[in-house]
Amino acid sequence: MFWDRTKKAKKGFVLIYAIFIGLICVLISITCYNMETLVKSSNMSNYNSAFKVEDIQQCRENLLTKLNLYINGSIEYQSEGDINKHFLNLKDFRIYYEKSYIYYDKDNDIFKLEYIINNKPYREESYEYKIEKGQMKYGCINYSY
Repeated sequence: MFWDRTKKAKKGFVLIYAIFIGLICVLISITCYNMETLVKSSNMSNYNSAFKVEDIQQCRENLLTKLNLYINGSIEYQSEGDINKHFLNLKDFRIYYEKSYIYYDKDNDIFKLEYIINNKPYREESYEYKIEKGQMKYGCINYSY
């Protein structure tokens, strides 16, 4: 009725539709591939950041470990008073890790940890100590930037 069968399509007319549909399929597959690579790179960066150790944390851990080894190896302690007496007899007590150090503050009966980063003082933390069940326990009571 409304179709005019006398007109025929030109020779390359169907080929244009095939190229257009093929181009759409290629673009969709490239987009999917791009999204998958973004997800993979995001997962890898999250994985790497989960296992990254900060310099401050590593420094703190090493200094407190060295302090604990020193106290356990050289002091026979039963209470906090024994540790206080030992450090009052020492003139200048410092334990170093790289350029940061920990020392005993005789006035306040606490340990102070000073971080030195790029040859500049970065942060200072104060630690109180307690003896519970024969072991030293440290607690950060103050820190400053």
